[in-house]
Amino acid sequence: MPVKMLAALAFVGFIAACTQPPQPQPVVVDPVSTEPTYTSKY
Repeated sequence: MPVKMLAALAFVGFIAACTQPPQPQPVVVDPVSTEPTYTSKY
């Protein structure tokens, strides 16, 4: 029985080691807009 348990744990560890870590999602940064220039209309 312990041999099967050990084999199962080794298999789970092997699968966990082979899976790639999740890639971080790229963060979309909005371009900084320029401030409106105030004219003497009002």
